[in-house]
Amino acid sequence: EELHSLRSQQQEVKVAEGANVHDKVVTESKESDSSRGKTRENANFVWVNNKRYQKLGKIGSGGSSHVFKVIAQDCTIYGLKRIILKGRDHQTACGFHQEIEYLERLKGKNHIIQLIDYEVTDKTIFRSDSAATHGEILNDVRIYMVLEYGEIDLARILERKKSEDGQLDENWLRLHWEHILKAVNTIHEERIVHADLKPANFLLVQGALKLIDFGIAKAIQNDTTNIVRESQVGTLNYMSPEAFLMNSRDEQGTVKCGRASDIWSLGCILYQMVYGRTPFSHLSFYQKIREITNENHVINFPPVSNPLIVDVMKSCLMWDKDKRPRIPQLLEHAFLKPRPPPPSDDHHYLREALLESFQAYVLARGSMELTELIRKAIKPPLDGGHEKLDEVLLPFARLYVKRVGKAALCELLTSVTM
Repeated sequence: EELHSLRSQQQEVKVAEGANVHDKVVTESKESDSSRGKTRENANFVWVNNKRYQKLGKIGSGGSSHVFKVIAQDCTIYGLKRIILKGRDHQTACGFHQEIEYLERLKGKNHIIQLIDYEVTDKTIFRSDSAATHGEILNDVRIYMVLEYGEIDLARILERKKSEDGQLDENWLRLHWEHILKAVNTIHEERIVHADLKPANFLLVQGALKLIDFGIAKAIQNDTTNIVRESQVGTLNYMSPEAFLMNSRDEQGTVKCGRASDIWSLGCILYQMVYGRTPFSHLSFYQKIREITNENHVINFPPVSNPLIVDVMKSCLMWDKDKRPRIPQLLEHAFLKPRPPPPSDDHHYLREALLESFQAYVLARGSMELTELIRKAIKPPLDGGHEKLDEVLLPFARLYVKRVGKAALCELLTSVTM
């Protein structure tokens, strides 16, 4: 009986210990869930609105923000931007939150990075009555943004091209310049000035350049053509003269900056795409400021194969902001509308093309009229009153005479009219 009683007591102790272990595991699990609910992140995973993303590596960072390459549970690759607001002032935090608002407005727009999902761990700091409005944010508040994943940004593309043979590829330049213009045109149509356009803010996503990073962008009020700021913003090598001078202010003393400031930045980007550097990159910090703000400073434009490229750069980099073109004008510039290549010098190709045209003419009008047409081609100038078909064939026939000779044309005519 004593032995039985002892065994029963031992069993009760084991059961109790097992229960304690179970309770401890459950408690630790709950604490882990609670901790995850607060930080939404650990070394390997990030949770955004309860959706798990596995980190595949860090692909960028700056200040208090980091960008990770992540994979979702459906195996889709995304970019995940994490912004830590602790230690930031309320105005800066609102700027980050404003980026989300702009991306929400721009959903579905071509050439703009698409926001897939986002989460703010504590939205109360953005209330006007929040204590954070009076100083730094003390809590560990974070913003998580799930974005389209881009393979490479334009800055890195330009670095790679710099190491190549240095030959200017007009088709490459034309394609990427058009993508850049369309992206900026999209935000300008939405009355948004980016204010920090640079190659690093254009990301290549499935073959198309898309505009990213709206952290310091600002919307134009409906009754104005400019945005207002309390201080200088932008990246030095791409900042416009008016952004440096801060000489355009409203009644409250805040800086006014319009779409033209973005146009200057675009001019600097195109200059870098053409020459491998920005217009003022060779100058020191103080020299940059002095020359960019100097109305009489002349930017050097070394000659390139196509003078239309220089014309685009010069128009964007006009010191007077009122003389700079708008995006729609740049999209209609002749550089983006190249002429078709001249006719081939290959006599055989030209003969075959002309023969086919003559045969079509004979079927439509008759061989006698074709003979008369060719006679006029051999003995210009033209008389007036010819129909459209005549106007097309006559220059063609004259080109054939010029390159091959009258005898060859007569022989060709004979082969058609006999």
